[in-house]
Amino acid sequence: MLIAAYLAGKESDSPATCSEIAESYNLPHNLVPQLASRLRDEGWVTGKRGPGGGLQLAVDPAQLSIRQVVDAIEDPIAIRDCLISEDNCANSHDCPLHEVWADAQKQLLDALDAVSIAEIGKRLGSKPREG
Repeated sequence: MLIAAYLAGKESDSPATCSEIAESYNLPHNLVPQLASRLRDEGWVTGKRGPGGGLQLAVDPAQLSIRQVVDAIEDPIAIRDCLISEDNCANSHDCPLHEVWADAQKQLLDALDAVSIAEIGKRLGSKPREG
């Protein structure tokens, strides 16, 4: 998500290199191209090799939610820990906590749907993390 947010927060339309993004957020240099590949597969990022190349957003970041990006890069977001046993939640309607977990899951997904990558880009302003 930081890659898309970084690109959304850039002040110029010039491409950002994977190294630039990695250094800005203290990420492993080999991780950024892997994640960027997934974003390219979704059609959200374009990449150009060579001098003057790099990554650019291919979509309006205001139309791209945190949830969409996380779902594309990670497994779908789900509350899976069971409070009754050591196993993952079986989503059993017999469970006394099922409705509580289902409501929490819905609220989490709604919150992530409500925040765009553009908003995160503004918050980050393509500035490196502190500490």
